[in-house]
Amino acid sequence: MNETGLGSEDAGPISAQVYGLKLGMNLAQHLGNVFVAYNNVPGNGAITTPGINPATGASTTNKVYNGNLYSPYTQIYNTDPLYTTVMNYGLVSARAPGSAWMLGANLHPLSNLDIIPTVSEYYTDQTPGIPVANVRAYMLDVAWHFTGKLKGLSLRDRLGVEHDVPLLGSAYVDNRMMMQYNF
Repeated sequence: MNETGLGSEDAGPISAQVYGLKLGMNLAQHLGNVFVAYNNVPGNGAITTPGINPATGASTTNKVYNGNLYSPYTQIYNTDPLYTTVMNYGLVSARAPGSAWMLGANLHPLSNLDIIPTVSEYYTDQTPGIPVANVRAYMLDVAWHFTGKLKGLSLRDRLGVEHDVPLLGSAYVDNRMMMQYNF
């Protein structure tokens, strides 16, 4: 994927590239599949913008790396197009160049049960003045799809555990229960 700016950009010129690969294999008896994924966001320099240090309130200069402000689909709830992005973390939300891998499965042990376990690691380039920690994430996504009179209703639980997130302590746990009805 290549993102470039056309015309006059408010924050300066945009130039970001992302490379990715996802390989998978189907399991027997329609049980699901297993996959491995990789993404790389090379460091192409940064766009410098004025800002405020949130810790001190002093004026500072922010550097926006590949993906940061220019990926509106990933803030708060990650839905960017990278193969290695999980529920609440990925290379775009890390706001730094780097690489990531993911190992996972899409399992369907019953016709109305989906189980998606994944493990992933994110290695961000250590840029002077902008330390972004490497992160390890474990995710478990379970969905039950009702049948009969409740057909269309599904319950979903997403559990994410991320390690080595310095701003959130040594581990961050996020659990989200969702209910959905398809009319």
